Amino acid sequence: MLHISILFLTNLNIHKKAEKLRLTRSLQQKRESLQDLVVQTVSFRNLVHRNRDEEVSKLAALSESDSDECSGAGHFRGMPLADQESGMLELPFIVVNTSSQTSVQCETKSDRTEVFLNFSQPFDINDDSKIMKFMKLHQTNESSLRRMLSKEMLEYCKHHNLLEDTLMPVTN
Repeated sequence: MLHISILFLTNLNIHKKAEKLRLTRSLQQKRESLQDLVVQTVSFRNLVHRNRDEEVSKLAALSESDSDECSGAGHFRGMPLADQESGMLELPFIVVNTSSQTSVQCETKSDRTEVFLNFSQPFDINDDSKIMKFMKLHQTNESSLRRMLSKEMLEYCKHHNLLEDTLMPVTN
């Protein structure tokens, strides 16, 4: 009788350890996903602010020069600088980097739904999130982060060190 109980407890213990390991891995994956979402949130908000600031400076420069190219507020050469109603950005985007000696053949379907590119030399493709990180748009200060995240979310992220890449270093 004692032998059966020990065997049962051993199997139960192995089962509990396996379940704990599975849950720990799942929790780690969710934390990594949360960290990615925080980086995306900060990047997109910083991009929106950057675009607004650039649009304001373009409009100010155009209004000072009294240029005929400006056809009204929020437009340049008859084209809108940004969608004022929705604030939507043209995302996602990619950037392709290659040598200046590379020959690139480009074919586009007539409905512009597909583009075929053929490169004569190696190239790199970078998506919008990588470009925004390169531009340091994924970084912000704690004060701005407090406005973006709930108090509980901010505390959770701090406690689990999910803000290392997002928070700008404090300079004295």
